[in-house]
Amino acid sequence: MCSADRRAACGAWPVGVRVPSPQETAAYFRELLEFETVEGGRETWHLLCAGEYGATAPSAAITLRPGDALEVSELTFEVGSPHELEDLHAYLAQAGQVVEPVGADNEAGPGIAVRDPCGVVVQCRLPGADLQTRLRPPALRPRRLGHVNLKMSEPGASARFFIDTLGLRLSDQVGDLLFFLRVSSEHHNLGLRGGAERVNVHHIGMEIHGWESFRSICDHIAACGRVVEYGPGRHGPGNNLFVYVVEPRSGLRLELYADMVHIHDELAYQPTRWETPSRYGRPAS
Repeated sequence: MCSADRRAACGAWPVGVRVPSPQETAAYFRELLEFETVEGGRETWHLLCAGEYGATAPSAAITLRPGDALEVSELTFEVGSPHELEDLHAYLAQAGQVVEPVGADNEAGPGIAVRDPCGVVVQCRLPGADLQTRLRPPALRPRRLGHVNLKMSEPGASARFFIDTLGLRLSDQVGDLLFFLRVSSEHHNLGLRGGAERVNVHHIGMEIHGWESFRSICDHIAACGRVVEYGPGRHGPGNNLFVYVVEPRSGLRLELYADMVHIHDELAYQPTRWETPSRYGRPAS
């Protein structure tokens, strides 16, 4: 999702996450949120959430890989064409980045990979093929992957990397501990927060159909004998409605969100710096 001007584009690309039991985690979210799940081989499982209106679906929204504990394995961005990939490769190499090739597989086309200052593997790849089968219309299943929120030791340094190197834009920040970055108009597609020596996943944001969906989802979660971790509520940064759910074995947290702010006037918009007290209750003056 990186174009010739280095602007990353957030679309239906998976985030890779390591969990102790990918099959168990996939089964949990299949029951809780009606994800379609597909086994990918080598103990890997994919969570699919597209397929509205009978459309074909991309390969995955979340890819679950085996690991000893919860951690991000890679972030993936789409590159629109081989020419753009060549330009991006040349730019990154000239900027002193260590660039590694990524071969095509059943998840996406070929591309390149770099690491941010905290060690996050960032892949920029050509599109792969959509699934040939059409998913059944969703009742509870989220619409799409919207954002990834990571915990790390130096979120400010990582934010500068994504802004200066890959062209994301700063939407808001909370003190010097939490940065919200966007790809296009949606308020944030990547969140970077402090508080962890090793890069970890705080949550993955999945957009649902709207505020009226929260009641059906929460009722279904209760009927499954589960509880939400936090919410419903509305955030300050992004102004979106939210509910958080957690898979108990891995600790993988999903934010189900709707009604997020979009930023359409890039020239006039100025990022807000929120105060850290009161859970982001008001912007800094």
